[in-house]
Amino acid sequence: MIAALFAAGILLIVLGTGADLVLGVTTNIYSDFLSAHKGFLGVIPPVKLLRICAMVVLLPASMLVFTGLDSTILKWSYMSMGLRGSAVFVGLFILVFLKKYAHSTFILALLYLIPVIYLLLQIL
Repeated sequence: MIAALFAAGILLIVLGTGADLVLGVTTNIYSDFLSAHKGFLGVIPPVKLLRICAMVVLLPASMLVFTGLDSTILKWSYMSMGLRGSAVFVGLFILVFLKKYAHSTFILALLYLIPVIYLLLQIL
């Protein structure tokens, strides 16, 4: 009985982590790329566009889970947290402590490159 409760708890943690990853990626893609386009994406209602984006993100994510690829959901979760942290921490640090550099083109380019660099370091 107690083992079943722990197993259910672990299942909820894994499902919550997976849902967090999918919703986080979906929100980032929609907010950064899809909501700005007024072309053919403008005729699709925003809720429907979010659902389509979530399905597009969920399909490759589920393929990764089912094929294994010698990884676990926890590793993906840590990488996701690292990507978010690398993108948010540096930007907030610059805005709080180095306000005179906040509008620098170099700093803006660096803010876009830091998550890419973090991802490359995780892959290598």
